[in-house]
Amino acid sequence: MKSVILKSLLVFMCLVFFILSFNLLAQDVVIYNDKSPAWIDPAQMVPAAQKALDTMNIKNDVVNADDLVTYMNANQTGIVIIATGIAPGEIFKNQGDKDLVHKWLFDGGVMLWTGDWPFYYWDDPANCPGSAGETSVFGVIVTAGVASTKMKPTDLGKKLIPSIKEHTSQRPIMLTVLDSTLSILIRP
Repeated sequence: MKSVILKSLLVFMCLVFFILSFNLLAQDVVIYNDKSPAWIDPAQMVPAAQKALDTMNIKNDVVNADDLVTYMNANQTGIVIIATGIAPGEIFKNQGDKDLVHKWLFDGGVMLWTGDWPFYYWDDPANCPGSAGETSVFGVIVTAGVASTKMKPTDLGKKLIPSIKEHTSQRPIMLTVLDSTLSILIRP
């Protein structure tokens, strides 16, 4: 279990580095840590994310749900790391384009989701739209729940994240789903 958490943290840090170094280094970042966690322990995730961001001299703050709303309203193209694996009800209630997170993401915000399935839960595991949460936000189901799927990095994946190796995943994102999601998200 400990090696799974460490591998998850490593992949997360690689994603943070890639996304931030790609074209967003001038942005500040907020790390959401409030309410009940799911899947990833914020007590490990938050300090790891802060250390990685501090190493790259990227301003970051840890925020609660109310501060997250303020940040998202003031920074339509900001960067948010969800360190709990559960969406706060202040930004998501499974209401599609009525949710702040839907508008914010489509306006150019960047969200790094830690934990399991994005928008599977909000506020508490009792509020569980399941995969419908992704559909509410993105218009499609992005994550596939498939037991023990062998994953092989692409050439681009190897170039961007040299440490990535073949592995088994319970939540792969299939290329066909990614292609359809990108065509929805990148609208003319």
